[in-house]
Amino acid sequence: MVPAIYDAPSLWWVAVDTQGCVIGSIGVEPDAHNWLLRSTVVDPALRQSGIGKQLVATVESAARSTGIGTLFCFGTDVGDYWARRGFAEVPVDVLCQHVPHAAQIGQFIANGWLADEVAWRKFL
Repeated sequence: MVPAIYDAPSLWWVAVDTQGCVIGSIGVEPDAHNWLLRSTVVDPALRQSGIGKQLVATVESAARSTGIGTLFCFGTDVGDYWARRGFAEVPVDVLCQHVPHAAQIGQFIANGWLADEVAWRKFL
């Protein structure tokens, strides 16, 4: 996770276990019509348990309730994870056009990572 994930106006959801320990999280960089998902993560010991799927569903519900029509995310080396959640791979420039002010894009450009990224989109 990179420092830009904490820039305002990011939104965050966390999953906690019965002891109150964080076991997963997901964030978004909101825009007027689109949200960029950020740093979806689940405790490695709990992967494949449905926590990530629940976090994504929670964000989708929140997005729909606020009138957001599209979710985007970067996802390199994630196999078909985002495809199983209904996302389709799109060119990186499509993502950049729809959430041009996202801090993550600036971070990827500054670090020279953008050219190697894979972008995903889901219409809600």
